Amino acid sequence: MINPLKYISFVLFLFVLTQNTLAKTEHQYNSAELVNIAGLQRMLSQKIVKSYLFYGLNIRPEYTHQQLIDSVLLFDTHYQILLNHSNEEIQDLLLFVEMIKNELLPFSQAPYSKENAGIMLEFSETLLEASNEIVERIEKQSQLKINQTINLSGRQRMLTQRIAKFYIAYQAGFTQKQTVRELNKAIDAFEKAHYILSQNK
Repeated sequence: MINPLKYISFVLFLFVLTQNTLAKTEHQYNSAELVNIAGLQRMLSQKIVKSYLFYGLNIRPEYTHQQLIDSVLLFDTHYQILLNHSNEEIQDLLLFVEMIKNELLPFSQAPYSKENAGIMLEFSETLLEASNEIVERIEKQSQLKINQTINLSGRQRMLTQRIAKFYIAYQAGFTQKQTVRELNKAIDAFEKAHYILSQNK
């Protein structure tokens, strides 16, 4: 059982943290910071669904349920930062991301079912694609030259969650060829990037 007092205290803490973050109007996020935040959104798009699946399969339920809550709250915090520090073109993309997230959210809060999990898996793919587009647009508009090491490291964050998402999806009964193919693609991309990073002096 989740301790209600601990849960409420944690939500209040995150709310205050979020408000403090958004209140820092004197802090103007630079392009590199915004790229990093947008990159974290890619990772969270996968982590939200992964946590739902782990929780639904009763794997460390207290931990994975809290991870699900934390991931949604962090996604919202990052969303507001990006929205407040982006131009109109990026804001249009962010509104699309918000629409997808709002479609996904009720399923993440509902009791686990394979049907809900399947819908969330589909939404997470769209959410990842849109979040990745935002990363690329911010880079392009700012003419920021992110070196390969940073780019690869940022993608690794997302790939760790993506690998876990497809692995647990397979265990949850999503055994279609597409699930296996995407799992193998994510593992392959992670291993290739890891090799390149490991050669960096």
